[in-house]
Amino acid sequence: MIHIGNAFIEGALQYPALVEALRKAFRDNHISCPPKSVHQYQSDISTIDNTVLIMPAWDNHAYFGVKIISATPNNAGSSTPYLNGRYLLFDARTGIPVASLDAKLITHMRTAATSVLAASCLAKKEASSVLIIGNGRIAPHYIRAYASQSNVNQIYLWGRNHLKSLQVVEDLDEMEVSVEAVASFDSIISKVDIISCITSATSPIIQLSHVKKGQHLDLAGSFTTDMIEVATDVVAACEVYVDNRDVTPHHAGEIVQAIKDGKLDLSNIKGTLHDICQTPVSNRFNHDTISLFKSTGMAIEDLVIAKLIFEKFKMSLA
Repeated sequence: MIHIGNAFIEGALQYPALVEALRKAFRDNHISCPPKSVHQYQSDISTIDNTVLIMPAWDNHAYFGVKIISATPNNAGSSTPYLNGRYLLFDARTGIPVASLDAKLITHMRTAATSVLAASCLAKKEASSVLIIGNGRIAPHYIRAYASQSNVNQIYLWGRNHLKSLQVVEDLDEMEVSVEAVASFDSIISKVDIISCITSATSPIIQLSHVKKGQHLDLAGSFTTDMIEVATDVVAACEVYVDNRDVTPHHAGEIVQAIKDGKLDLSNIKGTLHDICQTPVSNRFNHDTISLFKSTGMAIEDLVIAKLIFEKFKMSLA
């Protein structure tokens, strides 16, 4: 078994190719993906529960893989990352493991690409500006993923620590789009076409007064019931789409709370990634619609990116 390092992954994989590979995987629906297994655990220094996620998937053809990743809140404020883990890719014919990858990196990249995929299906065709809320380690990947789309020409980044946001932008490679770290989003949020939230907030950052008709909201931060990035009034005002119906409506804090408050019913969820990837044209039927895509992550995405990376690695050795 080989270990494929992060330098190769970041150098070999381009976001447009990853977005299209994900589109095909969700459209064709040939990858089997049981619900992720989520467990809480503590250590002798835990202040709150840690989380471990176990996510298998197989393509019923050549590969299967499994990701084990931990989320450790106690790492906040330290040099140790919040997310840590490994992805193991196996040859489905022999059962032999063929590659290992850094689960944190591929999670960041595939999550960003999945958000962009959903936006390509749900946002207005002319959407050109993006506000990214959250300046954690995943933020540079979101900036690069949205910047890879030909229609996007302006990206704003906001986080609670403005100096950190400035550093994220400064550390980026040169880009063809404008990327600006902002100290406040109040004067921007109602003007942008896409709002992308990638925080671990436990109380709403976005209120109904922040959004306007025609916007697209991309929510990828919360993955437990006690995490929430937008108010339930916002959820109620949107056409809601999710990555999948089996997990996300029962785990994502925004959706869970909106259902609990009677502001959303499971039957109100318009569709999933599989649904919206069936057509090459936009799923936005009303220009004034506020669309909301909520994802908690699927093992399909991990297998797609791992296969892409492994195939590129094999080609590099030829």
